[in-house]
Amino acid sequence: MYVDTVRSSYTGSCPPPAEHAPAFTATVEVERTPVVLEYRWATRSGRTSGPDWRSVTYEEGGPRSRRLEHTELTHEPDGVFEDAVRLEVRGPAEVATQWVATSVTCRKGTPTSGAPSPGPSPSPASPTASAPATPATPADPADPAAPGLGEPDRADQAAFVRTGR
Repeated sequence: MYVDTVRSSYTGSCPPPAEHAPAFTATVEVERTPVVLEYRWATRSGRTSGPDWRSVTYEEGGPRSRRLEHTELTHEPDGVFEDAVRLEVRGPAEVATQWVATSVTCRKGTPTSGAPSPGPSPSPASPTASAPATPATPADPADPAAPGLGEPDRADQAAFVRTGR
């Protein structure tokens, strides 16, 4: 399972405009239909601009893959907010991607061009912009943001996530 980074960082006036804020995609493909999966874009800090768990339904005989997108708008006014984001999927199988670093640097005013200035980001086609998945494991008691997503070695994986390219 992978998350592709569209933009990993933002620097400029806040709140960051969605078209310049850190953004991520993933394509969730299931092995069989029909199935309903739940997913969420989680942050290591637990602070996210995204909704909680959402569901996606794969109809019998319909497409077996769906592209999921997320724009992270969480920020600290007049400061730097550094975090990490990952995709968590639950259903017949529970999996989560590795954490992908993200940051938002808020500055008073805007650059002289009058437009926010996005920070450097890897190309969406860059293999280094993706983080591989790991099977979900029970929460680490030392990491309050790590949810307990289930059994670590499930053989009946009904879904997997591949790169969002």
